This record gives sequence, structure tokens and C-alpha cells, in this order.
Amino acid sequence: MTDRALGAVPTFLAALVLEAIAFLLIPCLGLYGVEIAAATIGAAGIAAFVPFVTIPGQQGSVVHISAIPTAVGLMLTIAAVGGAVVPHCSAESQAISAFRRPGASRV
Repeated sequence: MTDRALGAVPTFLAALVLEAIAFLLIPCLGLYGVEIAAATIGAAGIAAFVPFVTIPGQQGSVVHISAIPTAVGLMLTIAAVGGAVVPHCSAESQAISAFRRPGASRV
């Protein structure tokens, strides 16, 4: 439904602009404002995702329509793995560096 409201490209761009505005406002907001910004970011992300998936198929390019969901699935998998692994590695490295003494050798 989101890609049919204004058309795919205008809906995609409008959702991204709305999401960018919400991201930029986060440092200026209080607790409830951040919750509203987070909801706006999530809703705009979903509203931009639908046209993002449909635009390549509408352009008549050499990309086969069946390749689009595969590529999107791969990108989401890479993001999910990164979202699980990076915080763990970051916490590990911070924990290791926190226990080093200033004069200790770093091996």
C-alpha cells in the first residue's frame, strides 16, 4: 500500500526524509520525544522498504525479478549477523582493555 500512495519513488524519498529528520532530532528530544522518534523511524523504515524492493522490478533492467528478494534477504541476514556479532566483539575488547594495567606489556 505504501508504494501506491504517491508512487514508488516519491514514497521512498518521503519516507527517507522523514526518517532522517527523526534521526536528527534525537539529540534535542526528551524521553517521550525519543520514543516518538523511534516509532517514526521504524514506521518510515518499513514505508521505505516496500518501494525499495519494488523499484528495481519496475525499471525493466537486466535484473530478474526473482533476484530482488534474494538480494534483500542476503542484505537483511548480513545486517542481523552484524547486529549480533559486533556488540559482542566490542564488549569483549572493552572488557579486555579495562583489565590492562598502564605499565603492563600488550601481547
